[in-house]
Amino acid sequence: MSNAFLEAMGKLGYAPASSTGDSPRSKLIYQADKMLEKLKGYKNTADLNYDDSNTLWWAGKPSGGKRRIQMYYASRKVGDSGVDVEDSLEAVTKAINEIRVKVLDNLPEEFFDNEEKRRKEESANRTKK
Repeated sequence: MSNAFLEAMGKLGYAPASSTGDSPRSKLIYQADKMLEKLKGYKNTADLNYDDSNTLWWAGKPSGGKRRIQMYYASRKVGDSGVDVEDSLEAVTKAINEIRVKVLDNLPEEFFDNEEKRRKEESANRTKK
């Protein structure tokens, strides 16, 4: 899109649409930010519960006093990224924030390359069936 278009729309009060970027890392950072924003609206641990299938980064129900955290992007799980945390709003928020702030920026590119490869193989295997 040309800058002239964005400038004209900006004069009308429109903000440019943000892009999540193409890399798996940028998609995960975007998703983590969305999860943290959603969590800000929650008041207590019960707000974390849900019954439907969902791509939230936390499990809809606790198990054994723990709640599973699992990264997703493009509506699919990220390999073996599941971890269990205490079943509390604070623990879930802290874990997702730490993934966002301390982990995603420090993962080697190989992690993301392997995830993309795994997804392609998974898709190819589904189409063979």
